[in-house]
Amino acid sequence: MTKSRRTLYLTDGPFEELQKLSPNISQEVDGLIRKRLEELTGHSMREDVDYEGLKAKYSELSSKVAKKDLELKEISPLYHNANVLIHSLGLKGDFSNADELIPQFISAWKDDAEFMHEYITLVELARDKRQTERLLRTIRSGPGSKTDGGKVQVCRAIVPVSL
Repeated sequence: MTKSRRTLYLTDGPFEELQKLSPNISQEVDGLIRKRLEELTGHSMREDVDYEGLKAKYSELSSKVAKKDLELKEISPLYHNANVLIHSLGLKGDFSNADELIPQFISAWKDDAEFMHEYITLVELARDKRQTERLLRTIRSGPGSKTDGGKVQVCRAIVPVSL
């Protein structure tokens, strides 16, 4: 998407407060405009996603998941029990329902609390990895998408991933 300079007249107080909290006011205003347009039109707005940044995020998450998984397997015999429990609660293979299952997991878990939190961290990392994986798949297989290291157009509504 092409970006160009615009002039806006804003109230000083709120602008200065936002400027203290967010280093990029242009992105904030652009996001607010996109959100409002989505509300008014009912259509998802498209935005640029840094393809190289997304690939780097995926690699980082893959490493973190592998490291945490190995760490938990090695330090605790509870790993197997945690896996059995989370899958018996209905964890999907893509981890898309992890957020709704975590409270159930906490309620059902009767063993070591520290291990439970470490295991939940693993589940959350795996969920984030799968979300990033789905977004990369969408970008790489979408019509007219480019994967040449530049910016690619994707729908924000596909998978919310913070970069």
